[in-house]
Amino acid sequence: MDNLVLEPVRQARDFISRHYGIHHPGERLTDLDRKLSQIAQFLGYPQQLDLIKNLLAGQLPTTELQQMVEALTVGETYFSANPMPSTPY
Repeated sequence: MDNLVLEPVRQARDFISRHYGIHHPGERLTDLDRKLSQIAQFLGYPQQLDLIKNLLAGQLPTTELQQMVEALTVGETYFSANPMPSTPY
C-alpha cells in the first residue's frame, strides 16, 4: 500500500499507542488500516480519514472513543512470561 495513503494511519497508530497503550507494529499497519476503516463505518463516519482527524484533534465523543478502543483490543491475548509451576504448592 502507498506510504502516502498510510500516513494518517501511522499518525493514528502513534496517537493510540501514546494515549491508550495499544501498540501496532509497523508490519501490522495494514491490519490497523482495515480495523480503522471498519470502526469508521460502524460509527457512521463517511470515511476513515474523518475518524482519524477527529481522533487526532481530540474531538471524538467519549462513547465513540470507548467503542474504538474496545474494537482495537478485541482478540488480544497476553501470556505470562513466567509460566505457572506444574507442581502444586
